[in-house]
Amino acid sequence: MAFDPTDLLPMLPAQAGVCHTCHQPAGSFTRCWPCKEALQRNESLQAVPVLPISLASNGQALTNALWRYKEWDGADLYADDLAALLDDFGWRHGACLAREAGVNRFDSVTWVPSSKARPGQHPVVEILDSTRWANGRLVELLQSGGAGEAHQDPRADRFHAHRDACGQRVLVVDDTWTRGTNGLSAALSLLDVGATAVALLVIGRWFTEDRDEGTQHYVDVARTLGFDSAYCVFCDDRPNARAL
Repeated sequence: MAFDPTDLLPMLPAQAGVCHTCHQPAGSFTRCWPCKEALQRNESLQAVPVLPISLASNGQALTNALWRYKEWDGADLYADDLAALLDDFGWRHGACLAREAGVNRFDSVTWVPSSKARPGQHPVVEILDSTRWANGRLVELLQSGGAGEAHQDPRADRFHAHRDACGQRVLVVDDTWTRGTNGLSAALSLLDVGATAVALLVIGRWFTEDRDEGTQHYVDVARTLGFDSAYCVFCDDRPNARAL
């Protein structure tokens, strides 16, 4: 086992001090700076919900697994643990994410490709292949190589979206979210070709937990709360989950 579920830290639901998009610490604002900028420049992203499974800050077992499952000795071990986490969490909370996206279900499940072309199949596809909820709906709708690769801000031209996405309600899976550039760009690319709804499911929401007092407080609350796969940021009604 690459990591024990008891080592995971929950993301906190939207509240004062928590970004209403990516659920990281946001100080006194409704959204963190990257998300605020992204939504101001791209109004269509207002309708794209983001569901991060767990905090993945520096030094944590999940962060290590997300790094090693791609290209490392024993990568299969890490991939198996991530697949189990993704399968369980997506099975429990896919309906929560669909509800936030304003739909009753997703027609297609796809993934965020690497920002630059890489040989072979993206490692996250192998993880998705083993999930119950992606079975029969997994399709490649995004490819790398767009014109926006060099930019830090989300752009619809960062990826090439397949025309088959037109009219589709799409669930997009990403392994890691830092600034959200790739995930939000993927959403913009799909909306640009006519997807009717897009939502993002992210395994690990990365940030440096000791970067400031507010961030450390967020992590302390998350650690006290404890990770429980029965809850997500959209359905967590535990009183302590809103104690920030």
